Amino acid sequence: MRKIFLTALFCLIALQSFATDPLEQIHATDLKEALKTPELIYKLDINSQHFDKLDPNIGKLTNLKHLNLNDNEIESLPDEIGELKVLVSILMNSNKLTRLSTTLEGLKSLKWIQASHNQISYLPSTIGNLQGLELLYLAHNKLDTLPIEISSLNKLKEIDLSYNFLRGLPLEFEKLTQIEFLNLSGNKLEEFGFQIGKLENLSWLYLKDNLFKKLPTDIAKLKKIKELDLSNNKLESFPEEVLALTNLEMLNLSNNLIDQIPSEIVRLENLRILNVQDNRISKLPQSMNKLTKLQDLQLEGNLFTENEQKNIVKMFHASIIKLHRVYTSLKQALEAGAEKVDVLYLNHNDLNSFPADILELSELEELWLGNNNITIIPPEIRRLKELTKLDLSHNKLNKLPNDIRHLTKLKKLDLTNNKFKDDEKARIKNLLPEAEIVF
Repeated sequence: MRKIFLTALFCLIALQSFATDPLEQIHATDLKEALKTPELIYKLDINSQHFDKLDPNIGKLTNLKHLNLNDNEIESLPDEIGELKVLVSILMNSNKLTRLSTTLEGLKSLKWIQASHNQISYLPSTIGNLQGLELLYLAHNKLDTLPIEISSLNKLKEIDLSYNFLRGLPLEFEKLTQIEFLNLSGNKLEEFGFQIGKLENLSWLYLKDNLFKKLPTDIAKLKKIKELDLSNNKLESFPEEVLALTNLEMLNLSNNLIDQIPSEIVRLENLRILNVQDNRISKLPQSMNKLTKLQDLQLEGNLFTENEQKNIVKMFHASIIKLHRVYTSLKQALEAGAEKVDVLYLNHNDLNSFPADILELSELEELWLGNNNITIIPPEIRRLKELTKLDLSHNKLNKLPNDIRHLTKLKKLDLTNNKFKDDEKARIKNLLPEAEIVF
């Protein structure tokens, strides 16, 4: 959703620029061609053209408002960039920049800077001179500190510093009170380093893949927050400060150490998406059924008993609950990792043999292999000790290995429409006396 919004906004800015005098402005995609009529160029897209250097003559495009340099191999910008006095946006994502050029400091019209996926290790203090800047994207770089002067960007509305090496932000960061979107995911943050509660206009806050064990109390002041992502941190309990954020629509607390959800979560009456997968939760509070706007409840990878799962199904419409991580592709399941796969559904896959790679999914709870052409089940199936359901229906089996007796958690085994004789059926029943077996 955010990407769609930003793309639309960029197009709108470009269209507004063009609308002022469409007969005298040109959108160019070749720098050499653009230099033939430099005064007419308002937008230049030269992305994905394998440049390692930018022609200094670009400074002649004195009416240029939008510059796209994405996906090249540029290591630094020429000083002549500073001649583009009416430049509004510059996109430099996915290059080889090691620093943000000081030549940008004189560009008073600049509103957008995107320089994600580079090798930028520091920001010059002169960035504070860009008083008109509204958007700054520096994700996936090598920043470990920010200059104090960044606090001078008092019109800044969006800043993406995700996947850098930040351990904190300067105290002065709290002066950026116009910020609506802040992405600090993928850093080394245990605390903010400033009073986050002063960013009173913040609506989107992303903090995944950090080291937070708890949240500061003043986060409760962020009354406009709509989306909060705290996944993959070190939270030891549900952060109660979040309960004050009554405009929250999306809350992601997955992959933490949370063992309980407080009944007061009902205060989050606007919540549409709640992700608490991969925690240590064993029970949900009954009050959660009052979250009437909830559309997506992700609960996979917790400690719910079978009875509690039944209670959860009664509390919510089945369409919004995700209790199990279901995969329909073996390749994707293997990529996710054994501990992330609960159910593997490979029915109707024209399999002629039991895929040996399935045996790597040691945490698998349900395996569906119906309607294939499998003739043999390997004895190594004993490795799938967490299996509770196994569907082998509509295959060409006439025997199961003795090792299947090691699947002691198996509750249901579907063997309909195979080639088992009566004595083999009796033997299978003896191997799995606790399981419901259908022939």
